[in-house]
Amino acid sequence: MEKSLSPLSEYILRLNTSDSQYPCTDEFQNVRHDINQMCETVVEQLKEKYKLFADCRLLKGGSVHEQLKIGQLDEFDFMIEMPQLADKSVLSFTISKSTANIKYRWKTLSILNDLLPIDAKQLISQFDMLPV
Repeated sequence: MEKSLSPLSEYILRLNTSDSQYPCTDEFQNVRHDINQMCETVVEQLKEKYKLFADCRLLKGGSVHEQLKIGQLDEFDFMIEMPQLADKSVLSFTISKSTANIKYRWKTLSILNDLLPIDAKQLISQFDMLPV
């Protein structure tokens, strides 16, 4: 008696034996280009308007960027790298080894003033009064 495969196993075997192709149509390339251009524009505008984003850059990832996408263009993966947040004179953090808790502390609040509708010091001080 031959053992039958589970539906998942059958599906994986079908995928493995079929030819999967990166959809390289003109429409696909145009959509990808337009989305990339839109995200680049957003990042450039953030850089111009806010100090916190001054040195940021757009990072692209995922199946579309790596040309591994199979099927419809239904999602794009982007991240914004923000070196200001890695600057210890702007933001510091401590990690509790026992609880894995991470505590952040802004050292330079003026970098947030053009981003927030009120003075950053006033906003942060409200959180400092909250019980931990």
